[in-house]
Amino acid sequence: MKLLLPALCLLALIACTAPQSAAPEASPEQASPETTTVAVTVDLAAYTDTADHEGIQTDPLFYLDETQDKLADAGQAICDGSRVTYQVTVPAGTTDLYVSPLLLRSTETVEEQSAPARGDQQLPDFRVDSVTLETQDGQAVVVVAIDPQSTAFPADLTLHTGDMIRTGGFSFRWEWGDGTPDLVREYTISFSMNDSEEEAHAALEDATLHWSELCRFTLPRDLVWTADGVTVHPIGLDG
Repeated sequence: MKLLLPALCLLALIACTAPQSAAPEASPEQASPETTTVAVTVDLAAYTDTADHEGIQTDPLFYLDETQDKLADAGQAICDGSRVTYQVTVPAGTTDLYVSPLLLRSTETVEEQSAPARGDQQLPDFRVDSVTLETQDGQAVVVVAIDPQSTAFPADLTLHTGDMIRTGGFSFRWEWGDGTPDLVREYTISFSMNDSEEEAHAALEDATLHWSELCRFTLPRDLVWTADGVTVHPIGLDG
């Protein structure tokens, strides 16, 4: 009977603020400017009928200036049908906001497929660039790198070694900008082997990759953002 090993966890860095004692009341000269909350909405009807958090790979960032030096605070996306709304806190009197791209993801379930765990192979939906054995923090780890120019990416890739099924930790990096030719820059899946390096090498000889879900990424370049009293300017999407 095959055993399912737990996924290799990827740590997300979360900025935390420790509780502090109340600061003295600021003088009028030192008081921070008044702020207001603006509802900024985009309609994704050209891409999906039902926008949700599963379909938004990366939320946009909102800036108070075109040079992207002053970041505005935005609340979590609120999805309603194809419309997505962010509550953005800005200084009172703000008339212009600048928004970075919104990255979308779609997932498709397919019949389970498999392939040998080796690199330099073109599969029907994506290309495996490499399968390497690395040592990370004293742990043997198999890293599967998918060609960033693939049209689709495995969303549930598992590594089968003998009677064991290993789930992996996904690492995804993308870039946007004026004239950027490629969207995805890196897509890797790392599998903790829980073995010595020698044992891991032996296990890889007959190992196979399995998947039944594919994801695709879209960077819309024609979205229209609206907000009452504020003009929203998309940035970094020329070319």
